[in-house]
Amino acid sequence: MPSDWPPKLRQIIESTEFSRSRDALGIEPRLMDDALEAWTWLLARMPEWGHQVGETPVHTLTFEIPEDGIEVTVFYTFNEKAVTLEDVMVSHPGE
Repeated sequence: MPSDWPPKLRQIIESTEFSRSRDALGIEPRLMDDALEAWTWLLARMPEWGHQVGETPVHTLTFEIPEDGIEVTVFYTFNEKAVTLEDVMVSHPGE
């Protein structure tokens, strides 16, 4: 970890809806877990890095899982203590 990165500031919480949606995606669990681990590391430190959805408290972060040729978008909210993963969806950019 670069020395100029802030320490982990927020707990990551998976909502029930997020867990259901993730399980329904059909992505190989190891690939999804590896990708989420990297992005939740970032979100715990800098949740404002994502894109805010209009004037709502919801933010999005999109990442690619190249092994499956898909993009995963995570919807989340945050405060000073936690980042809550609210939902997740998949898109197939080449289709």
